[in-house]
Amino acid sequence: MLDLENAITRKMYGIGGTEIYIEQNVSGINIDEFQLNNFTIQLGDVREMHGFDGIIGSDFFLYNKLIIDFENMEVRKN
Repeated sequence: MLDLENAITRKMYGIGGTEIYIEQNVSGINIDEFQLNNFTIQLGDVREMHGFDGIIGSDFFLYNKLIIDFENMEVRKN
């Protein structure tokens, strides 16, 4: 559950320009059967401008010991 009252507004900078986002700590996040507890998420409106829904950082993959298999287009445990 998001807690927008205690969320922090920040700016990110990159090749695509500047984007405002909301940063918030969450008790956990699940993607399929993989989980990360006590995790900081950054939420922004990227779909319309950039054409994707979001980015999953390397911290999530490292914590869960996951491998991205680009040849088979899948994520699996190491």
